[in-house]
Amino acid sequence: MEMAARGQTVLLSAPYGFIPLHVRGGAVIPMQAPNTTTAQSRKNPFSLLVVLSDQATASGYLYLDDGESLDIIETEDYSLIQYSVMEGFLGSELIGGHGCSVAGVAVLGGIQVFGLTSPPTTVSMNGTVLPNASIEWDQTNKVLGVQLTISNMNYAFNVTWR
Repeated sequence: MEMAARGQTVLLSAPYGFIPLHVRGGAVIPMQAPNTTTAQSRKNPFSLLVVLSDQATASGYLYLDDGESLDIIETEDYSLIQYSVMEGFLGSELIGGHGCSVAGVAVLGGIQVFGLTSPPTTVSMNGTVLPNASIEWDQTNKVLGVQLTISNMNYAFNVTWR
């Protein structure tokens, strides 16, 4: 992993089978490990990649539906989830659809926050301080890693770091 500040020229190695990923500050990107089929992929937990802007904010969306039904938009059988970060607060909110069954069983298993300047002293989820075993700080790259289990992504949650 290499991180560069604005205005720098960086030479990246990209051997065969490796795709360099560049993410602009201010993004929240939901990610999920692939598998051989959609049904198998759904069993893998999601994670959030948070890349803070210069103002320490970020936002992003996740759209989920069952991948099979027709007329999803008309029946609102989908989930459109918004993620917002501001001042050490990551919040989620269902902003579209009625909450699909896939999001109801999808698990959010972790969060990575890039762009912090120092390690947080506490990390909380929904107001409850998380144990140190759930928190990882990469001093070299200034990345906060949080392991958690949110078993229904249709419901709002928040994670704070101070």
